[in-house]
Amino acid sequence: MPLNPRPSDLTIDQLRSLWLTHKDPDVRRAIEEVAFRRLEAQRKEKVLREVESLYVVIHQAWREEVGDTLIALEWLRALLSDQRQRRGELPGIPDAPNR
Repeated sequence: MPLNPRPSDLTIDQLRSLWLTHKDPDVRRAIEEVAFRRLEAQRKEKVLREVESLYVVIHQAWREEVGDTLIALEWLRALLSDQRQRRGELPGIPDAPNR
């Protein structure tokens, strides 16, 4: 069977409800895996948002103090932009100071 995974709109509460209504242990394990992955993705999303916020602060301080570009920050910005694109968002970091 070809596997073509795609995100669903099911909430954690809906997954819990499905888990409660299905007694088959294989189905329950699959639901648990989906719920675990969903929660893990939410945690990672929160960390990425925090890193993006820190990038903005560091970038602004560096520009004010040094007045030039720090290459490591540009690499970080590119990595964060790649992650935003993978999440289906527009590239770039919101609220980043003008470069």
